[in-house]
Formats: sequence, structure tokens, C-alpha cells
Amino acid sequence: MQAPATPSPVALSAAFLAPLRHPDRTVAEVDPGLMPTGLSAGAVLRFKSMMALEGHALQVARMGFDRRYVYEQIALAHTSARDPLRRLALELFQACHQCEQSRLAD
Repeated sequence: MQAPATPSPVALSAAFLAPLRHPDRTVAEVDPGLMPTGLSAGAVLRFKSMMALEGHALQVARMGFDRRYVYEQIALAHTSARDPLRRLALELFQACHQCEQSRLAD
């Protein structure tokens, strides 16, 4: 019996970048199994840029699968003196919360 094939790094990269071609849709809409946090790729990239201005390096890939990391980064951003970053953090929190609620309802 042969072990299941492991996806190549190229295939995984292509799967992760696919949502970037659809910035108006959430990653979960493009590929439901890819980003269970329900965040849009555009919002995550804006968040990364704004966090960089604060001196924080955001790991975009972790934003797609590590809910604890997502909430830690949102909390960190919420302490910022910059209003646009705090507003985006609130939007991301609401998107994550809505995704969690819909998952629990299923």
C-alpha cells in the first residue's frame, strides 16, 4: 500500500495565492478549506502593511489557519495609536467572529 502523495510546495503556493486573484471575495469563498478564519486576502495584506508600519512582522500564512495567532495580532493592532489600524483590527475581528458563528451553527 502506497502512502498518499504530499502536495508539492508549488501546488501549495498556488492554492494560497489563488484568493489574491479575487480580492473582493473572502478566501473561504474562493477555497473553503484554505482559510478557515474567513478573512479576505485583501484585508490580510492591508493588515500586514499597517502592522509593518508599527514595527510588527505579520505572518500572512498563519493568518489563514491559526485562529489564536489571528486573535493575538488583532489584539496587538487594537492597542495601536493609529486609528486606521484599530478600525481594520475591528473589521478582522468581526469577520473572524462571524465565521466562527456560522461554523457553530452548521
